[in-house]
Amino acid sequence: MYNNYLTYTENKWQELSELARQQTLLYGFYNKNYRLVYETKGFLFRFPKNDEKQFDPRPFYEVDVYEAIKPYGFPTPALYHAAPDRSFQVHEYVEGALVDEIYPPGQNLPEDHIDQMTAFYARLANADIDISKIIAPEWPQKGPPLTFFEKLLEHAWIIYRNHQETHKDIYDFLKIPSDPFSHFLIRAGSLSRRPWRLIHANIHRGNMIEKENGQIIIIDWELALYGDLLYCIAAYLHRSRFDADEKEKIAKKIYKALPESFQNNFMKDLSFYLDYEALNSVITDTVRIPDIYKKGDVSEEILIELSGYYADNLNRISPLLETRTTTPEEALSWLKEWAS
Repeated sequence: MYNNYLTYTENKWQELSELARQQTLLYGFYNKNYRLVYETKGFLFRFPKNDEKQFDPRPFYEVDVYEAIKPYGFPTPALYHAAPDRSFQVHEYVEGALVDEIYPPGQNLPEDHIDQMTAFYARLANADIDISKIIAPEWPQKGPPLTFFEKLLEHAWIIYRNHQETHKDIYDFLKIPSDPFSHFLIRAGSLSRRPWRLIHANIHRGNMIEKENGQIIIIDWELALYGDLLYCIAAYLHRSRFDADEKEKIAKKIYKALPESFQNNFMKDLSFYLDYEALNSVITDTVRIPDIYKKGDVSEEILIELSGYYADNLNRISPLLETRTTTPEEALSWLKEWAS
């Protein structure tokens, strides 16, 4: 039990989990999420999709991450319960709206949002959390940024290799090299050393809830990593799909708020991680976007927006890897064709 005021037994949670499954299914990529109101309290039940394709490394069990960060006051939902067999978790249901519903990609965020995210990253930088007992034994816990990046690449290589078996013709069409990561591995050797931190690594508009009072809550810590904080910042800037001017403005605000030990070569290293995120997006979204379109999980409007995102990423890596370039309209036709 993770909150003393909740005294439900394991059998009670199991009973409630069955009730939750009868509710409306909410969106979730790696989990089936259900909201259940019981005795006037709102709960979010999260059931892992064990058969879902895995695109990301996972050195932590999400429940352990919530326990580790709890003393630091991060703006996250409370964790109420986790089934011993890891079949489901129960979180606080945060009343509010997802940021991507209020401010979808293409719209700038209010200054207050940016200020809250700036404060969040400053707090992450200052939180030296002991993860030694909860991290996967194969994940490194210290070293230069190259050590962290090599671990990221290890997983990315597996994903790319697996996708090459099923999507080789498409990757060849896009002119993605058979060894697309070597360019980044060479550049990673010049990354500046920073303290390692527990990082969310997957913050974007869809993983942020705005409460009625304007507070931003960061949800879904299932893909948390341990390593370079700049990677987490780059992932946020990239996956939130900001335009270039807003991306630069937010990056500068975060830079100024960080301790000095995180500021060395900040913009240069951030650009490196943004390039890497663009490559990773192209590799995974070539598979992911047609898959979710085929399942009917996205509307035509969202697919059009994703096509622009896909085109931007492909065009960003083209000068680095000599890949094909495209327009959003052309990318849309490709993604629809690959979904058929």
